[in-house]
Amino acid sequence: NYKDVFVALTGVFGFPVASVETKSINTFMTLVLRLNEALFKPMFLKVLDWALGASSQTSKKQKTNSGKGKDTTKQANKDLYKVAFFYRLVDSLTDHLKQIFVPYFIYFWQDLVDNLTRMKEVTNEAISLVKKRKKQALDDSSSSSLGQGQAVGSAETGQSHRVLVYGLASLENFFVMTRKGL
Repeated sequence: NYKDVFVALTGVFGFPVASVETKSINTFMTLVLRLNEALFKPMFLKVLDWALGASSQTSKKQKTNSGKGKDTTKQANKDLYKVAFFYRLVDSLTDHLKQIFVPYFIYFWQDLVDNLTRMKEVTNEAISLVKKRKKQALDDSSSSSLGQGQAVGSAETGQSHRVLVYGLASLENFFVMTRKGL
C-alpha cells in the first residue's frame, strides 16, 4: 500500500545524514513515478506542510520569542534541515517529472523566496559574527575565541548554505522547465 510506504518515508525525511537523505529521496521518487496525479498531489502537500509549515511557524515564533535562546535555536536548526531536504526533494521531482511538476511551484513559491531571503540574512549574520570574533581574538591575542567563533559561524552557515543550494537548484529547474514550455 502506497500510504504505508509514504508514512515510513516521512519518518526518515529530513534525517541529517546525506546517505539517508539520498536513499529516502530515491525511494520517494520510485513511489511517485508509480502514482497518478490524484494520489501524488495530497502526498506532496503533506510533505510541503511537514517541511515548510514547521519552518513558517518557527520563523514567526522566533520573531515573537527572540529571547528564548537554546530551544529556539535547536528548533530553527531542525527546521532548516527540513527546508533543505524539501528543496532537495523538489529538485529531484523537477528533474524526474519535468514540466509536469512546474504547476506545483505555486504551493511553495512564496516560501522559497522568503527562505532564500532569510538564508541570505542568516549567512550575513554568521559571517559578521565570525569577523567580529576574529577581530576580538586578534585584539586579545587569544586563539580560543577565534576557534569558537568559526565553529558557530560554520554551523549556521552550513545549514543556510544547504537551503540556498537546493532552493536555487529548484528555482533553476523551474525556469528551465517553464522556458521549455513556452
